[in-house]
Amino acid sequence: MRIQAALNFISLVFLVISISSLLVVFFCIGGELDFLPFLYLFILSMFLSSSIYFANRNIKLELDARSSIYSIFLAWPILILMGSIPLLFIFPDHSFFDILFISSSLSTTTGSWFFNNVIIPGEAIIWQSALQWLGGLLTLVIACSFVEALFDKSSSERTFFDLSKVKVIFFIYLILTIIFSFIMYFLDLTIEESIRLSISLLSTSNAISSSDTSIFVTYDSKVMSVMILGMFLGSLSVNLHYKAFISGISSYFKDKSVKYIFLTVLVTYIMISMFSNLSSSHFSYNLLVNKLFIIFSLLSTTGYIPNLGSYTEEFSSILILLLALAFIGGSASSTTGGMKISRLVSLFRYISNELHHLAHPMEIISKKKETIPSNISLLFVSVILFMILFLIITICYTIIGIKFETAFLLVTAFITNTGRGILELNNLHFFPSSPIETILSVIAMLIGRIETILIMLFISKTFWLES
Repeated sequence: MRIQAALNFISLVFLVISISSLLVVFFCIGGELDFLPFLYLFILSMFLSSSIYFANRNIKLELDARSSIYSIFLAWPILILMGSIPLLFIFPDHSFFDILFISSSLSTTTGSWFFNNVIIPGEAIIWQSALQWLGGLLTLVIACSFVEALFDKSSSERTFFDLSKVKVIFFIYLILTIIFSFIMYFLDLTIEESIRLSISLLSTSNAISSSDTSIFVTYDSKVMSVMILGMFLGSLSVNLHYKAFISGISSYFKDKSVKYIFLTVLVTYIMISMFSNLSSSHFSYNLLVNKLFIIFSLLSTTGYIPNLGSYTEEFSSILILLLALAFIGGSASSTTGGMKISRLVSLFRYISNELHHLAHPMEIISKKKETIPSNISLLFVSVILFMILFLIITICYTIIGIKFETAFLLVTAFITNTGRGILELNNLHFFPSSPIETILSVIAMLIGRIETILIMLFISKTFWLES
């Protein structure tokens, strides 16, 4: 019965894909672009959704821990494979593995990673935004439903899937996308560019345009300031957005994750100003915006890079610091990658308390100060597994002939879902040249999107044994 319950969730995934592809059909018709690839996808996804629904219509969409994990490990490959179908029609001269890599980078919100020296048609740009939005939505649903329930040990009765909560997530994500699209439009951007940017910022994924396949940002300070705000909101928990909608904007300033993010940004800004070659530059508002832009871009794992001309190269001198931001990531239950800042802070506090106990064993500490998160063991395991898997994938790249330094940057870009922005900072350009490179890259991107603790549970013997 567990797999049938998971299939009901997959039916819902197919339904959302079919609706999205139908919207893309209308956009393509309005722009006089080729809409047939998306019409084919609409027909196929609607057929699959209906077939699964009617085959399991007598089974309620109630998921336990096991069926939730089934749902997660089915949903991501399905989104990637379905996203590949229109791209196969748009780029018929390229191999399936090339298309699979592109679809994976878009669906996992790792960012746009199209071919070099190839003209990207308008319909591919529209599908880029659609896949990024769907990937962001799936990330939020899984994080707020399955992952939160798994990490929450404070309650004896855990709800792994709540359709009403999914609806709330959908509408908050949609409303934020619409609001930012209007803001960008009022800043004299085209409607197409406004929608593309708002989707990429809130899904924390970089995007390209038909006229410019670079992820270097050349907008004015006003647009870049709004982009910083978009990346900041994209790095916050969708639960916090809901709370702000209900209780007011003051909810943002009371949240601990917001304080952690601002503190991280402040410390990083000071370090960039002190230790990089940019410290010798004369202060200007434009330079201030660009420094904040690169910090928020990597902390939110969006992956855009500000184009400062000769100053852009100076960011490479603090590459280790910027890589650390990508590993930290934004809040839990957001579209960001990385290990999540709130979890790292919880671990840091726990370790600090334990060291304090060792140094002062006779000291009596109040229960309020001694509070230990109920999920601290899962947090430890999650972070340790993240680093172990990072090392394993890096070694696999070196085995197939890629230099260790390059492999390290590649895995960082993939497993943190930051994308090629990290590579561009080091003047490194990459596109898989073999199926094995593609498979490794896709696995790394999926590791970044799926909680490491879930991956280890899924491949463990315990999971497959009947309880």
